[in-house]
Amino acid sequence: PDLAKLEYAKAPDLTVLRQTNNTEISVEEGKLKCVTTKAEDPFVTVDYTRAGYSAEDFDSFTLRYMIPKENSEKNYQAQIFFRCNEAVLTEEITVRTGLVKDGAYHDLKIKLSDKDFWHGDLTEIRIDYFDTCGEGDEFYIESIELK
Repeated sequence: PDLAKLEYAKAPDLTVLRQTNNTEISVEEGKLKCVTTKAEDPFVTVDYTRAGYSAEDFDSFTLRYMIPKENSEKNYQAQIFFRCNEAVLTEEITVRTGLVKDGAYHDLKIKLSDKDFWHGDLTEIRIDYFDTCGEGDEFYIESIELK
């Protein structure tokens, strides 16, 4: 599959989701539904090793997401790890950002070309979609795109 643009409305390849933590995933109405099974460090990881992508071929990352109004927290923060080569998952390869919880879809755009860690072979992107949450909170992903 073309991993530069993962769209869950089109026959999604869930095998590229290598690892999840405290997250139950399913595809619902063309969206990847992530439900927290524990209120501790929920995440989903996209495996790019078989794509053979060089980080330098992409300038940015866009995550189209939605957080239902009914979720437990007032505010949400995400932490996204961009792993190239064999980098260790540390704070140095992450971007932290606030998320909007209003039941509507939003585009989270992150410029990567100016990041020190963004070079070499792209191996994975780990989306820690909630820093704090309640068990059963939901997070929907419509698409993940590298541009």
